[in-house]
Amino acid sequence: MSSTYTIPRTLWESLDAILFTKGLALAKEIAADLGVPAQPLVAALSGQERGKFTIIPDDDATYQCQALIPHGATYMRCRHVSLKPAPSFCQEHERYVAEIPRGLTQVRRIDGSDVPYVLNGSNVYDLNGNKCGILKGSSVIIYQIEA
Repeated sequence: MSSTYTIPRTLWESLDAILFTKGLALAKEIAADLGVPAQPLVAALSGQERGKFTIIPDDDATYQCQALIPHGATYMRCRHVSLKPAPSFCQEHERYVAEIPRGLTQVRRIDGSDVPYVLNGSNVYDLNGNKCGILKGSSVIIYQIEA
């Protein structure tokens, strides 16, 4: 009988490296206490196959809350940490019921800016739905309107 447990890749790789390093340190300490050279023991440990696990790659969004929450005229994912793989919700949204109006336009968030902007086609909007720029080639041009 086998059981499977989901562990994020980065967490497992960190844990595996720490356990291996601590194992080598313990082997050297034991060899020193016994008065024997540590190299054969370290070589034996290094040559052994580590535990057999299937590592399933996970993306950044796997353990993030999937609840849609309003930000001005825009709805965005909560993205707080969730302890279960997607689709799941954080502690704040565990009893989440989506109340999203129909007919919303899907937009993409523009990364690399201090102020959050979203892109729809070649038009750039702020989170309140105001057009504030355009996408020209691979560059975003933001309008600064002075009063």
